[in-house]
Amino acid sequence: MWDQQSFSALCALARERINSGALPRCKALYEYIAHGSGKVCALCSKQIGTRDMESEALYESDPACLFHIACFDAWSHERRALSPGP
Repeated sequence: MWDQQSFSALCALARERINSGALPRCKALYEYIAHGSGKVCALCSKQIGTRDMESEALYESDPACLFHIACFDAWSHERRALSPGP
């Protein structure tokens, strides 16, 4: 479980990665939640274990982004804060 301090750190990282262009600023076309695939999280760069849940954000032209659930929440929070509209 993530505490508030950890979530704040994830939000700061998300803001940095969005502003640098490493993560998309726009909302995904589709978002899915599934069991972890063992791939690397787009935000924290740590492996999403098969015992974890992962969120996948799919885009029409950009590659899909995989996140830990807490990382997805931080990215989504910061994306909405930095972008007007959805």
